[in-house]
Amino acid sequence: MAAGDFFVKGESVVDALAEKGINATLINPRFVSGVDTELLNSLRQNHKVVVVLEDGSKEGGFGGRIAQAVGATGMKCLTYGLEKKFVDRYNPEELEKAYRLTVPQIVEDTLNALK
Repeated sequence: MAAGDFFVKGESVVDALAEKGINATLINPRFVSGVDTELLNSLRQNHKVVVVLEDGSKEGGFGGRIAQAVGATGMKCLTYGLEKKFVDRYNPEELEKAYRLTVPQIVEDTLNALK
């Protein structure tokens, strides 16, 4: 699931996973203020991991709500976003690496979660 500006990053992650032989499903959530439990329940049949990319803070964010919803289902959930803190001056590439938000890092984490 890739929300907001991270949908494009989600497309890149799906493409990179395909190169590794993983057929991933990319979902652009209709809303991020709640959880589409019907959708999550349908994913249980043929998905082992849910990866949530959001362009906001992880703390109290969409990814946390998804992780809570899938926690009891047996699916793993990886959430990606920013930490809830002020960063004054930064290099965007360095910040992405620090938060494991690069496509190679997300792919590596996903492959590890599938083991």
